[in-house]
Amino acid sequence: MGELSFPKTLPYYNFEFIVRGSVFNTYRVFRRRDNKIVIVKIPNKYVNIRIFNEKMQLWSRLNHPNIAKLYDYGTKPIFHEIEHCGKSLNDIKHILNEDSVLKIIFDVSEGLRHAHNWNIIHRNITPANIMVKDEVAKLSNLYCARFVNKIGKDLQRPYSKYLAPEQILGKREGFYTDIWQLGILFYELMTKSLPFRNKNEILKFNVVHPNNMINKCLNKRRSRRYQTVEEFQKDLRNYISNKYQQSSKIEDKFRTVDYCGQLILMYLKSDNGEEAYKYIGDLINYAKGDIKNDLIQLKEAVKYRVENNIPIPYEVVASAEVIIHKVKLGFKCD
Repeated sequence: MGELSFPKTLPYYNFEFIVRGSVFNTYRVFRRRDNKIVIVKIPNKYVNIRIFNEKMQLWSRLNHPNIAKLYDYGTKPIFHEIEHCGKSLNDIKHILNEDSVLKIIFDVSEGLRHAHNWNIIHRNITPANIMVKDEVAKLSNLYCARFVNKIGKDLQRPYSKYLAPEQILGKREGFYTDIWQLGILFYELMTKSLPFRNKNEILKFNVVHPNNMINKCLNKRRSRRYQTVEEFQKDLRNYISNKYQQSSKIEDKFRTVDYCGQLILMYLKSDNGEEAYKYIGDLINYAKGDIKNDLIQLKEAVKYRVENNIPIPYEVVASAEVIIHKVKLGFKCD
C-alpha cells in the first residue's frame, strides 16, 4: 500500500501522511463527526485479522493518562484510530536534559503500572512507541502486548536492541520484561546511546551505569530486577528527592521548584496524599499571587482526602499539573 493509499470509505478527511512503519502507515486526520484531529494507522503489508483484533482488544482495556487512547478500530478495511498525542520520543530524545528524562521515565512507568494492573505487558518499549505532548509522555503501539503468562503472536517484531534476555532465549516473560526495556530506555535517554548493539551483547555483557536504578533494571537475572513498577517508582522518587535537597542547598530555585513539582505529582499519582501534602507546603514558599492561593487550596483538598481516607482522584492530579506548570513558568520568566 502506498503512502497516499488512504481508504476513502473511512470517516476522515484532510489526511496527512506522517511516517511509514514496519507494519502500519501513520496519518494525521480530521474525524468527520466532530472535526477532531486524530491519528489513523493503515497496514502497509499483510496483517492477520485474528492477531490484530486480539491486540486491539488488549489496548482498548487500557484507559490511563500515560497510555495513548485507542478510539476505534475495524477490519473492513483494517485500521485503528488513536489519540493524537504529539511527537514520538524518537524525534526529541536528543535534546532532553536529565530533568526531562526523569519526568518521561516516570510517565512511562505510570502507563506500565496501569497496564500491569490489568496483567498486560507491553514487550516493545522503545522511543518510537512513546509519544510526548505538552511535557506528558504516553505509551503507544501495543502491537506486541500480551497477558502475562500467555503465549501468542505479535503484529510486529519487538525491536531487537531492546529485547530482554528472556525474550531472546524464549523463556518466561513477565512484568520484569517491561522493566528491562524501561531500563534500556532510561539508559538511552541519559547517555544518548544504547547499551547493546545486538542480541549477542545483550546476553553477554553487563551494564555498569552511575545510576543504580538503571543497573537494577538491566540485571540479566530476572529475579534481581525490580519485580514491580512500584518498586522502581519508589527508588525514582528517592532519587528525585535527593536532587531536590541538593538544589535547595545551592539555592537553584528553578530546579528546586521543578523537582518539588515532580515529587508532588508522583505522590499524588501514587495516592500518597501525606507525602504530596508536605511537598505542596514547600512549593507554596516559591509561589506568588493567585498561584499561591491555588496551591493553598490544593493543599487543603489533599489534606481533606488524607484525613478522611479518600483516594486522590484524577481531577486533583490534573489540577495540580496545571498549578505546578504555572509556578514553573513564573520562574522561567524571572
